[in-house]
Amino acid sequence: MSFDSIHTISFDATGTLFDPIPSIGGIYAEVLHQHGVFIGEPELEMRFMAEFHKSRSCPMPVIDEEHEKNRWHNVIVEILGDDFSDFIFEDLWQTIGEGFRWKTKSKVFRTLTALKEAGFNLVLSSNWDKRLYSILKQLKLLSHFDQVFLSTKLGVEKPEEAFYSKIADELGVDPIHLLHVGNSPANDYKPALRSGWNALLLHNRIPHGMEPGTVLGSIDQLPEILQSEQAAVADI
Repeated sequence: MSFDSIHTISFDATGTLFDPIPSIGGIYAEVLHQHGVFIGEPELEMRFMAEFHKSRSCPMPVIDEEHEKNRWHNVIVEILGDDFSDFIFEDLWQTIGEGFRWKTKSKVFRTLTALKEAGFNLVLSSNWDKRLYSILKQLKLLSHFDQVFLSTKLGVEKPEEAFYSKIADELGVDPIHLLHVGNSPANDYKPALRSGWNALLLHNRIPHGMEPGTVLGSIDQLPEILQSEQAAVADI
């Protein structure tokens, strides 16, 4: 994998650029408390992770805003059981789309600024719905990106290779010039590579089976890696 011809960099959103505060379970616990439902943050986090992964293991026949909201409705039903109500769901749906529920990860702004100053085009590519625009705007991230690609707009989601192929087509760029950065081997790194893109995994350790040069320990390593490789090619 060579990065010397990269001119467009794609980033995943959740877990790569920002995280929930204090956690999804913590947010849910707060909202439920307002509705007189008392379930602890650890329990809700555990239920959320189980139901989230279960929902993603069953691909939707149609991917758009309506079906995405319906999928989350079903996830919350499974998480809450007899405690579920449509009022609770709507409150959870709305609050997760608010910027104050999320915190930008360390060194993200300096990294995006350095990449833009170096001349790279930046795009965001995520399994999200239109609520992401509000989050990005409130976190002051939106202006850093030339384009935002949502699964609900593309009609396909990660880890499908078509997700990446469709973005390349919409950009009008050969995948050899594209780099995707994300925190999931299954959703970001592997399918991007299979689609002909370059890819780097953002992770605090090197997962089994991956080489050190394919993993970023910190997002702010990215500008230096790209610029040093392109400088090396220019010296040849």
